[in-house]
Amino acid sequence: MHFGCKRAVCEVLCRAEQSPLDGLSHDTEEPSTGLQMVDDFCLSCDMVETLRRTAHLLALSTAGAAAAGACLWLLERLADQRTAACRGPRAPLSQQRLVRDVLRALFAPHRALVPAYWALSFASISVASAQVVAGHAWPELLATGPGRAALRAARKLTWGLQASSGVVVVAWWTWSALELKRRVVGHLERSIRSAELRRLVSPASVLFNWVAGGLGLAAALSCFGFDVRPLLTSLGASSIFLGIAAQGLLKNLSAAVTMYTSHVFVVGDTVQLLTTSGASVVEGVVEAVEPWRTTIRVADGSPVFVANSDVIQFLI
Repeated sequence: MHFGCKRAVCEVLCRAEQSPLDGLSHDTEEPSTGLQMVDDFCLSCDMVETLRRTAHLLALSTAGAAAAGACLWLLERLADQRTAACRGPRAPLSQQRLVRDVLRALFAPHRALVPAYWALSFASISVASAQVVAGHAWPELLATGPGRAALRAARKLTWGLQASSGVVVVAWWTWSALELKRRVVGHLERSIRSAELRRLVSPASVLFNWVAGGLGLAAALSCFGFDVRPLLTSLGASSIFLGIAAQGLLKNLSAAVTMYTSHVFVVGDTVQLLTTSGASVVEGVVEAVEPWRTTIRVADGSPVFVANSDVIQFLI
């Protein structure tokens, strides 16, 4: 019964000119408009059932958005009450404080994006339902020129609203990850007493921003139908060179962590780097110890930059 109703309504809706968004093939066994939400509404055998299903979906969407907002709001308030003693810039890094910050990292994007997601979902459900209602009520009108134009516009609008809803979800995940990273970085900067170790946090934070932003952009483009696989394939060859470069950076970063934690030398010390055979490589005053390299100023005043991975290989 539902299949027959779906075929009848889909055939009415697909009388408009075919477009890249239309997926109907009259030779297929099961008709399809190319839009999942419209196809679902086509299962309704009359206009009353379509309107009933529309009201049900709109109510679920509204209730879900309200419930999600209320739950996160309540969890944040409970976390604030349990961590009221954890105040100040030097507050201890407790488990309750971490839980509170995780909730806040989720709450900030939720408060901003859930209303947008609800509005887009509400609009897409309404527009998709309106197409099916029109197919039931005025099938002859949709066969005319103005009716076809209106149907094409409604179908493109539905597609755009659904794609935008996907972008909002991607933005929520990306924003939450970046917000959580920001709070974790803040905790690390407050809890790490060594200035040298704190300097390692910033490069790692920037790298995370680039990775999260790149993945978010690729996911957002895919929501609008862009095939990002060719782009990823083209990056495959360059990933070999990027991997080699990243290997060197990670080696230098690991060496910097070793130097910071073992306190081999600090800024202002006079050091001499020797090879295993005892030959002098460089001698001077340590001017800076960065995550990737160490700067030593020699006797004539010129700076010498040595990769951290090389520094730990020399005798000091």
